[in-house]
Amino acid sequence: MAGGGRAAHVHLQPVPSVSACHPRPEAAWEEALQASGSCAVVLGTGIGVDDETGAVGIPATAAVLAATDAGSWAVPELADIPGLHVVPLNSFRPYDAMRPVTFVLDTSVLIAMQRFCFAPERLGTKAEDMRHVVMNLLGRDVLPGPALSQLLQPTRTSTQTRAAQEALSAFDLLMARSRAEIMDKRRPRDTFEPAHARDVTGMAHLPQMLWMYAGVLRLRQLWSPSQKLPDRAQSFETFMRWLRDDLRLNAALLVQLAFNLWISDNAAHHQASRLLRFRAGPVTDATLGRLWGTAFDLFLVGGQVDAMQVPQVIDVAILTFDRGLAGMRNFFEHISIAEIASGAEADSGFAWNSRVKLDLHPGLKHMRGRVAELAGDLHTDMFLRLAEKDTSAFDEARLLALVEREESLVKEAP
Repeated sequence: MAGGGRAAHVHLQPVPSVSACHPRPEAAWEEALQASGSCAVVLGTGIGVDDETGAVGIPATAAVLAATDAGSWAVPELADIPGLHVVPLNSFRPYDAMRPVTFVLDTSVLIAMQRFCFAPERLGTKAEDMRHVVMNLLGRDVLPGPALSQLLQPTRTSTQTRAAQEALSAFDLLMARSRAEIMDKRRPRDTFEPAHARDVTGMAHLPQMLWMYAGVLRLRQLWSPSQKLPDRAQSFETFMRWLRDDLRLNAALLVQLAFNLWISDNAAHHQASRLLRFRAGPVTDATLGRLWGTAFDLFLVGGQVDAMQVPQVIDVAILTFDRGLAGMRNFFEHISIAEIASGAEADSGFAWNSRVKLDLHPGLKHMRGRVAELAGDLHTDMFLRLAEKDTSAFDEARLLALVEREESLVKEAP
C-alpha cells in the first residue's frame, strides 16, 4: 500500500494473487481514504520497492484497486483564487501561505460561503472558487464575527436576524466537513434549520464602530464632488474642529481620511473618494446603510492599528472579495498609535494617533502650518483629557446622541 504519492523504502512481501474483478470497497472505507488524501491499494504477487529510487514495482499480473476518485485535489492557495484578496492586518509582510494566520472574514466572503452551502446555483461559475476557499480554511483559525455583526445590522437601526443566523449556520456546517465532503460535487445542498440557530451580536454598541460611523457621516456632510481647492481646505478645517469639539477623539483613520480627501495630492484624493464611495445627491434613510457599510470597512481595517502594537498576536489577515476594502490596507498601513500614560499612574493610559502621512496638494502647500496647528490642537486636548481622566469619547449614550444628530444633519445636507 502506498499513500500520499510517496513510497516507503521497504520491500513488500508477496501476497496471494486475487481476481481483477475484486468487488468495489464499501463507501465508508472509500470516503475515509479520500479524507486522508490519495491512496491506492495494490494486490498481487511480485510487488516490490526499489531502495535507491523509491519506485514501486507492480507486475502486470497484479490487481489494482483505486480506492479514491483521484484522491488528491489540486486546490489553489487563497492568494491565487480569482477575485479574492488576502489583506494582512498586523504585519507589513505580504501574506505567506506557509505561516500560521488567523483569518477574519469580510461580509462578501461569508455571504458567498452561505450561498455555497445553501444555494450554490446563486454563485454560478464562482461556486468552484468558493469550494477552493473553503478547502483552504479547513482546520485553520477563522473568525466570522465582524461579518456576522454587519449581516445582523445592515444599518445602525435595522436588524436581519435570519440572514446572520443562516450565515453562521453555513459557516459551522462547512468548517466541520472533511476535504472529501467539500470536494464532492454530488453532495446534496444543505438546508438551514432555524432550530439550530445561535444568537449573533451587532456592533452598534461598540464605541469604535460609532466613532467611524459618526466620522463618515460628518465627512459626507462636508464633501462635494465639485469642491475647489479653497473649499476643500475649509472642509478639512471644519472636520478637524469637529473631531476636537464633538467627537473628542484624535482618531488616526479619520484624520488621514480627511487629509487625503481634501488636502492631499490628486492620487490620494481620488483614492480616498473611491474608498468612501460617496455619491452625489441627497442622503436618505434608504441610503444611510451605505455609509454604515463604509464605517464597517474602516472599523475592520482599523483593527491593524491595535494589533500592530501586540507582537505576540499571530498574523491576522482579512479575506474579502471587495477590492475597495482591500485597497484600504495600503491606504492606512503607515498609521501608527502610541501609548500615553495618564498622570502619575503608570498603569493607566490610552492609545492615540501619533503619525499620519501628509503629502500636500501642490496648490495647498500653504496649508502645512495650519495642518500642523490643527493636529497640535488635537494632541493638546488629548493630554488635557488624560490628565482629567475624561473618558467621554467612550461614553455610549453620548456617542449615540452624536450619531443621531449627524444622521439628521447628513440628510439635510444639499
